[in-house]
Amino acid sequence: MPKLPSATGEAMTKAVVDCLEDWTIKDRVQAMSFDTTSSNTEVRMGACKLIEFKLVRDLLHFACHHHVMEIVAEKAFASCDMPSTDPEILLFKRFKQQWKFIDKEKFEVIDVTVVDQEEIIEFCKLQLIMNQP
Repeated sequence: MPKLPSATGEAMTKAVVDCLEDWTIKDRVQAMSFDTTSSNTEVRMGACKLIEFKLVRDLLHFACHHHVMEIVAEKAFASCDMPSTDPEILLFKRFKQQWKFIDKEKFEVIDVTVVDQEEIIEFCKLQLIMNQP
């Protein structure tokens, strides 16, 4: 992809469609993969919508799973009244800073398929009491 003058949906759309035309594959594209930034996903002027408009057909959307999970996690934390600052959740930011101090050789895995929610909560509380760094 060429370097873009800006990260707007319009600029990205032009670059993508120009490449598809240069490669003579414009009529063969059936899907697109993208991250979930608003410049891609905005309803009217996001690149995904504009690319479909330029190609005159709907495409299968493959949003990046990492970015989708950021949205899911942010909503989960927001519902628990935990602070977050877009695009980072503060708890994850602190966890990243503390990662170097965690003994990665000592950990326990819980099988979530065989325990109920209360058991998971109790397991987590016990781990925090026993191993809180």
